[in-house]
Amino acid sequence: MSQWMYETGEYLENNPGWHSADAPFKAGWVEAILSCNAVSPGKLVEVSCGAGEILVELAKRYPEPGSRAMTSRPSPSRSRSPRRPKG
Repeated sequence: MSQWMYETGEYLENNPGWHSADAPFKAGWVEAILSCNAVSPGKLVEVSCGAGEILVELAKRYPEPGSRAMTSRPSPSRSRSPRRPKG
């Protein structure tokens, strides 16, 4: 894979779901870390979020705070991601 695999579409071609199926599992780990440390999030932000599904899952678990998804590099292939979080 090239250095710019996210911008060229190479990563998306090899991972068409942006690993969205793993989001509930990953969100569970984030939730456990927050819970173990008695942290109640005021806002949710996912940086370099791929499809943004971890944020979608966390927003289900923490409906009160606002949520935002951000990526470090805009990419034409990003527009083909399966779903983006609302908000």
